[in-house]
Amino acid sequence: MKSKNEMLDRGLASIDPGRAEDWQSEASNADALLAEILASDPNEGASPGRPHLRSSRKRAFAVVAVGAVALIAAIVDLPNGGGGERGTLPVLARVAEAAAKQPAQDTSLPYFYTKTRGTYVDTSVYDREHQWSTYDTVVVERWVAKDGSGRQLTTTSAPQFVSAKDRAAWESAGRPNFLSHGFAAHTESESFPPGHFSDRPYNWTQIAQAPTDPPELARWLQDKVTDSSAGTGDGNGFSVAVRTLTMVDELLGNPFATPQLRAALYEAEGRVPGIDYLGRASDEIGREGIAIGAESANSGQPTVYSLIVDPDTSQVLASRQDPLDPKARASETDFIASGTTGSLTATP
Repeated sequence: MKSKNEMLDRGLASIDPGRAEDWQSEASNADALLAEILASDPNEGASPGRPHLRSSRKRAFAVVAVGAVALIAAIVDLPNGGGGERGTLPVLARVAEAAAKQPAQDTSLPYFYTKTRGTYVDTSVYDREHQWSTYDTVVVERWVAKDGSGRQLTTTSAPQFVSAKDRAAWESAGRPNFLSHGFAAHTESESFPPGHFSDRPYNWTQIAQAPTDPPELARWLQDKVTDSSAGTGDGNGFSVAVRTLTMVDELLGNPFATPQLRAALYEAEGRVPGIDYLGRASDEIGREGIAIGAESANSGQPTVYSLIVDPDTSQVLASRQDPLDPKARASETDFIASGTTGSLTATP
């Protein structure tokens, strides 16, 4: 009889995007069933509005992959396969291993630099009969000092109407000028005084408080996002899972986060109820990774909030909001570069 550890190793390898090719099925009923699930079309039998997350423009839930995790948990008695505390998601255990191997950030330099690319939908309401939406792409570069001062360079592409119907609504309203820069691309440079970027990225207090034991850190994250004395309260209606996902994203981007803490954050987030592995994913600029996320209806419609992560480097590639309504457009912020620099114009 095979040991539970052997069954776990084979099962987890089948859903590990970097190690699936190493798993070889054997002729037991459980193995055959698992192989049938993993070989099936991810979209077949999926719940309405929840296709497999492959392309950045497709809505997400990898029910097959999540189902495989549940099946393996049931077979080998993982904590989340029965009673007791939930164990971490297997794919995040692998990302945690990668995070622990990364070098620590050089925090001796005076500025922390980030470059992001966001794709957003902006809706303009002219009157009760006329409203329209445009699709915008914005690249933001920030240089932030430890006192919260800094510089921001924002490059906005030419806005585009989401659909022909949106353009027709604008034309029917008499083509009003609703854009401060019209339909032209533009760049703005701004400087900010100390304290402007007070929440991040140099928030040493929060980093110093975070435990590095994954189960303890998972509880700490959930306590933090539900602490009414800290001003979080009900989190504006967002689920605890979504709120911890946002907090982990911010902590991972903090230059003071050590490799040990980064590894613990991935393992801890995988222990938070409601956080699921959504499958392989690619961001808007074509980088491949895996996605984790949770669902919330706070925005007025069921939406999947997710992070796309490179499992080999542990870097967060993008954060996404995917409405489950197939007519709604997703939003995404891509994280292009980050690091510390010596001036307000230099890049890492």
